[in-house]
Amino acid sequence: FTEKISACGARLAIMPKRLRNAMLPEGIGAVYLDGTGHDCDVAGANSADPAAPVEIGCIEFSAGSRGPAKAVLITHSALAARAATAAAIAGLVAEDRVALQTSNASFEMLLGCMLRGATAVFVPQQVLDSPAEYPRFIEKQKCSVVLMPTPLWRRVVWNAGEAFFDGVRLAIVYGARPSSATISAFRKLVGRRVRGLASYGAAEAGANSAIYELPSGADGDGCGVKVVFQS
Repeated sequence: FTEKISACGARLAIMPKRLRNAMLPEGIGAVYLDGTGHDCDVAGANSADPAAPVEIGCIEFSAGSRGPAKAVLITHSALAARAATAAAIAGLVAEDRVALQTSNASFEMLLGCMLRGATAVFVPQQVLDSPAEYPRFIEKQKCSVVLMPTPLWRRVVWNAGEAFFDGVRLAIVYGARPSSATISAFRKLVGRRVRGLASYGAAEAGANSAIYELPSGADGDGCGVKVVFQS
Protein backbone atom coordinates (compact mmCIF):
# COMPACT_ATOMS: atom_id res chain seq x y z
CA PHE A 1 0.00 0.00 0.00
CA THR A 2 2.74 2.50 0.92
CA GLU A 3 4.45 1.86 -2.42
CA LYS A 4 1.21 2.57 -4.32
CA ILE A 5 0.67 5.77 -2.34
CA SER A 6 4.16 7.01 -3.16
CA ALA A 7 3.95 6.01 -6.82
CA CYS A 8 0.67 7.86 -7.48
CA GLY A 9 2.07 11.17 -6.23
CA ALA A 10 -0.39 11.62 -3.35
CA ARG A 11 0.23 14.58 -1.04
CA LEU A 12 -2.64 14.23 1.41
CA ALA A 13 -4.49 11.28 3.00
CA ILE A 14 -7.85 11.27 4.80
CA MET A 15 -7.81 8.42 7.31
CA PRO A 16 -8.17 7.34 10.96
CA LYS A 17 -5.16 8.50 12.98
CA ARG A 18 -4.41 4.99 14.22
CA LEU A 19 -3.38 3.99 10.67
CA ARG A 20 -1.00 6.91 10.11
CA ASN A 21 2.32 5.33 11.04
CA ALA A 22 1.52 1.92 9.58
CA MET A 23 0.26 3.03 6.17
CA LEU A 24 1.66 6.41 5.13
CA PRO A 25 5.21 7.04 3.92
CA GLU A 26 7.12 10.13 5.00
CA GLY A 27 6.23 13.40 3.31
CA ILE A 28 2.49 12.79 2.96
CA GLY A 29 0.16 14.78 5.21
CA ALA A 30 -2.99 13.45 6.81
CA VAL A 31 -6.40 14.73 7.87
CA TYR A 32 -7.89 12.46 10.51
CA LEU A 33 -11.44 11.11 10.40
CA ASP A 34 -11.67 10.55 14.16
CA GLY A 35 -11.80 14.17 15.26
CA THR A 36 -8.11 14.48 16.15
CA GLY A 37 -7.19 17.20 13.65
CA HIS A 38 -4.44 16.96 11.04
CA ASP A 39 -0.66 16.97 10.66
CA CYS A 40 -0.23 18.73 7.33
CA ASP A 41 -0.34 22.09 5.62
CA VAL A 42 -3.93 21.89 4.36
CA ALA A 43 -3.60 25.10 2.35
CA GLY A 44 -0.35 23.92 0.78
CA ALA A 45 -1.89 20.59 -0.18
CA ASN A 46 -4.32 22.47 -2.40
CA SER A 47 -1.75 24.71 -4.07
CA ALA A 48 -0.63 22.35 -6.83
CA ASP A 49 -1.57 22.77 -10.49
CA PRO A 50 -5.12 21.61 -11.32
CA ALA A 51 -5.34 17.91 -12.10
CA ALA A 52 -6.88 16.49 -15.26
CA PRO A 53 -10.28 14.75 -14.85
CA VAL A 54 -8.81 11.36 -15.76
CA GLU A 55 -5.95 11.58 -13.25
CA ILE A 56 -6.15 9.62 -10.01
CA GLY A 57 -7.83 11.61 -7.26
CA CYS A 58 -7.75 9.07 -4.44
CA ILE A 59 -7.41 5.40 -3.56
CA GLU A 60 -10.25 3.64 -1.75
CA PHE A 61 -10.55 0.07 -0.59
CA SER A 62 -13.43 -2.34 -1.13
CA ALA A 63 -15.28 -3.56 1.94
CA GLY A 64 -13.63 -6.97 1.84
CA SER A 65 -16.95 -8.76 2.31
CA ARG A 66 -16.29 -10.93 -0.77
CA GLY A 67 -12.62 -11.65 -0.19
CA PRO A 68 -9.49 -9.55 0.50
CA ALA A 69 -10.01 -5.80 0.34
CA LYS A 70 -8.91 -4.38 -3.01
CA ALA A 71 -7.46 -0.98 -3.79
CA VAL A 72 -9.71 1.01 -6.14
CA LEU A 73 -8.31 4.00 -8.04
CA ILE A 74 -10.81 6.87 -8.24
CA THR A 75 -10.37 9.61 -10.84
CA HIS A 76 -10.90 13.31 -10.18
CA SER A 77 -13.99 13.30 -12.43
CA ALA A 78 -15.53 10.46 -10.40
CA LEU A 79 -14.78 12.28 -7.14
CA ALA A 80 -16.39 15.44 -8.49
CA ALA A 81 -19.52 13.50 -9.46
CA ARG A 82 -19.74 11.90 -6.03
CA ALA A 83 -19.30 15.27 -4.33
CA ALA A 84 -22.05 16.81 -6.43
CA THR A 85 -24.38 13.87 -5.73
CA ALA A 86 -23.83 13.95 -1.97
CA ALA A 87 -24.25 17.73 -1.80
CA ALA A 88 -27.46 17.62 -3.84
CA ILE A 89 -29.04 14.76 -1.87
CA ALA A 90 -28.35 16.46 1.46
CA GLY A 91 -29.13 19.95 0.16
CA LEU A 92 -25.87 21.18 1.71
CA VAL A 93 -25.23 24.91 2.06
CA ALA A 94 -22.26 26.82 3.43
CA GLU A 95 -24.02 27.40 6.76
CA ASP A 96 -24.39 23.68 7.50
CA ARG A 97 -22.32 21.94 10.15
CA VAL A 98 -22.15 18.23 9.36
CA ALA A 99 -21.33 15.59 12.02
CA LEU A 100 -19.17 12.83 10.49
CA GLN A 101 -17.60 9.59 11.70
CA THR A 102 -15.01 7.21 10.31
CA SER A 103 -17.09 5.53 7.59
CA ASN A 104 -17.55 5.35 3.84
CA ALA A 105 -20.84 7.23 4.17
CA SER A 106 -18.99 10.05 5.93
CA PHE A 107 -16.42 10.21 3.13
CA GLU A 108 -19.20 10.81 0.58
CA MET A 109 -20.61 13.64 2.70
CA LEU A 110 -17.12 15.09 3.33
CA LEU A 111 -16.77 15.52 -0.43
CA GLY A 112 -20.12 17.31 -0.46
CA CYS A 113 -18.96 19.62 2.34
CA MET A 114 -15.85 20.50 0.35
CA LEU A 115 -17.96 21.34 -2.70
CA ARG A 116 -20.51 23.53 -0.90
CA GLY A 117 -18.26 25.06 1.76
CA ALA A 118 -20.11 23.42 4.67
CA THR A 119 -18.24 22.70 7.91
CA ALA A 120 -17.28 19.07 8.55
CA VAL A 121 -17.34 18.22 12.26
CA PHE A 122 -15.56 14.95 13.04
CA VAL A 123 -16.95 13.13 16.07
CA PRO A 124 -14.22 11.58 18.29
CA GLN A 125 -14.56 7.85 18.91
CA GLN A 126 -14.86 8.30 22.68
CA VAL A 127 -17.90 10.51 22.09
CA LEU A 128 -19.51 7.92 19.81
CA ASP A 129 -18.99 5.29 22.49
CA SER A 130 -20.77 7.34 25.16
CA PRO A 131 -24.60 7.40 25.11
CA ALA A 132 -24.57 10.60 27.18
CA GLU A 133 -21.75 12.48 25.45
CA TYR A 134 -22.91 12.16 21.83
CA PRO A 135 -26.11 14.28 22.19
CA ARG A 136 -24.15 16.92 24.15
CA PHE A 137 -21.45 17.00 21.47
CA ILE A 138 -23.98 17.53 18.66
CA GLU A 139 -25.66 20.34 20.61
CA LYS A 140 -22.35 22.03 21.51
CA GLN A 141 -21.10 21.86 17.91
CA LYS A 142 -24.44 23.16 16.59
CA CYS A 143 -24.62 20.45 13.93
CA SER A 144 -27.45 20.81 11.43
CA VAL A 145 -26.76 17.52 9.61
CA VAL A 146 -25.89 14.27 11.41
CA LEU A 147 -24.70 10.95 9.98
CA MET A 148 -25.26 8.00 12.30
CA PRO A 149 -24.87 4.23 11.98
CA THR A 150 -28.19 2.51 12.52
CA PRO A 151 -27.49 1.33 16.12
CA LEU A 152 -26.53 4.87 17.19
CA TRP A 153 -29.59 6.38 15.48
CA ARG A 154 -31.83 3.84 17.23
CA ARG A 155 -30.27 4.76 20.58
CA VAL A 156 -30.74 8.47 19.95
CA VAL A 157 -34.39 8.10 18.91
CA TRP A 158 -35.41 5.89 21.82
CA ASN A 159 -33.27 7.46 24.56
CA ALA A 160 -32.19 11.03 23.73
CA GLY A 161 -35.60 12.03 22.45
CA GLU A 162 -36.86 15.17 20.75
CA ALA A 163 -34.29 17.52 22.32
CA PHE A 164 -31.49 15.91 20.30
CA PHE A 165 -33.05 17.12 17.04
CA ASP A 166 -33.66 20.74 18.12
CA GLY A 167 -30.97 22.15 15.82
CA VAL A 168 -30.90 19.30 13.29
CA ARG A 169 -32.54 19.61 9.86
CA LEU A 170 -31.32 16.30 8.35
CA ALA A 171 -30.51 12.88 9.84
CA ILE A 172 -28.75 10.31 7.64
CA VAL A 173 -28.78 6.71 8.84
CA TYR A 174 -26.35 4.22 7.30
CA GLY A 175 -25.43 0.56 7.66
CA ALA A 176 -28.24 -1.85 8.54
CA ARG A 177 -31.76 -1.16 7.33
CA PRO A 178 -33.66 0.82 10.01
CA SER A 179 -36.77 -0.79 11.46
CA SER A 180 -40.27 0.52 10.81
CA ALA A 181 -40.79 0.88 14.57
CA THR A 182 -37.81 3.24 14.96
CA ILE A 183 -38.80 5.21 11.85
CA SER A 184 -42.30 5.68 13.32
CA ALA A 185 -40.82 6.74 16.68
CA PHE A 186 -38.54 9.21 14.88
CA ARG A 187 -41.48 10.77 13.04
CA LYS A 188 -43.55 11.03 16.23
CA LEU A 189 -40.67 12.94 17.82
CA VAL A 190 -39.94 15.42 15.04
CA GLY A 191 -42.91 15.30 12.66
CA ARG A 192 -41.88 16.59 9.25
CA ARG A 193 -39.47 19.20 10.65
CA VAL A 194 -36.40 16.95 10.30
CA ARG A 195 -35.69 15.21 7.01
CA GLY A 196 -34.52 11.60 7.21
CA LEU A 197 -32.43 9.53 4.79
CA ALA A 198 -31.37 5.89 5.04
CA SER A 199 -28.40 4.41 3.20
CA TYR A 200 -27.97 0.66 3.25
CA GLY A 201 -27.31 -2.36 1.07
CA ALA A 202 -24.35 -4.12 -0.50
CA ALA A 203 -21.39 -1.79 -0.93
CA GLU A 204 -18.04 -1.86 -2.64
CA ALA A 205 -15.33 0.81 -2.47
CA GLY A 206 -17.41 3.12 -0.37
CA ALA A 207 -20.44 3.31 -2.68
CA ASN A 208 -23.70 2.54 -0.90
CA SER A 209 -26.14 0.72 -3.13
CA ALA A 210 -29.12 2.99 -2.48
CA ILE A 211 -30.29 5.96 -0.46
CA TYR A 212 -33.91 6.18 0.68
CA GLU A 213 -36.06 9.07 1.86
CA LEU A 214 -37.64 8.07 5.17
CA PRO A 215 -41.46 8.26 5.21
CA SER A 216 -42.78 11.62 6.40
CA GLY A 217 -45.70 10.13 8.34
CA ALA A 218 -45.54 8.47 11.75
CA ASP A 219 -47.20 5.32 10.40
CA GLY A 220 -44.77 4.91 7.46
CA ASP A 221 -43.72 1.37 6.64
CA GLY A 222 -40.31 0.43 5.28
CA CYS A 223 -37.75 3.01 4.17
CA GLY A 224 -39.79 5.03 1.74
CA VAL A 225 -38.77 6.12 -1.74
CA LYS A 226 -35.38 5.42 -3.28
CA VAL A 227 -33.85 8.79 -4.19
CA VAL A 228 -30.51 7.79 -5.67
CA PHE A 229 -28.59 4.76 -6.88
CA GLN A 230 -24.83 4.65 -6.68
CA SER A 231 -22.54 2.13 -8.32
